[in-house]
Amino acid sequence: MDDRLLRFFFKRTNPELHLILAKDLPVFSRRWGQGKAFDAMPHERPITSGPYVVDGMDLGKRIAFKRVEGYWADALPVRRGTFNFERVVFKYFRDEVARLEAFKAGEFDWLFENSARNWTRGHVGPRYRSGEIVKRNFPHSNVSGMQGLCAQHAPSALQGRAGARGAGAGLRFRLGSTVTISRGSTRARAAISPTAPWPRPANRMPRRCAS
Repeated sequence: MDDRLLRFFFKRTNPELHLILAKDLPVFSRRWGQGKAFDAMPHERPITSGPYVVDGMDLGKRIAFKRVEGYWADALPVRRGTFNFERVVFKYFRDEVARLEAFKAGEFDWLFENSARNWTRGHVGPRYRSGEIVKRNFPHSNVSGMQGLCAQHAPSALQGRAGARGAGAGLRFRLGSTVTISRGSTRARAAISPTAPWPRPANRMPRRCAS
């Protein structure tokens, strides 16, 4: 509509699609990759306005970012106290087991865990018991997705909204949570709920700070 305002027209009504676009749609400068073939663009660092710029990368394995000196939004209230690391490196693992074992071996310092099974059974060992690796829940009120078990209502008596509510009311949630993930779950009241417990972060403390 003008230099800073866009309007999207959707073919069908969708109450979530505009939120998904606003959150996940990246905006790049048209000068990025100008005059180059599309398959050559991944090797060119994009033009950005955020607090970090690409410092180096190994495609498919790792990417490093360094903090921008004199970042334009440093003094804004919404940015104060954030983006405190001078350099951040992300490493990619195609295998979940390799990722977990690499974290436990000290290959990287922080892991965002979204597997209930890993959280309960995988994040264990002497380094957790000694305090070198800190495993902690951080309660929040942010909107989050969920992980769960979905039951198919085959009998006709359970079809429809009333039948689904009745089946949900009769579910022994606490017993199921104890059996499957050792009471690590919170009952969600909606598909997208601030009470959903996953993902959960675990972080590794530097050796000099371990006690």
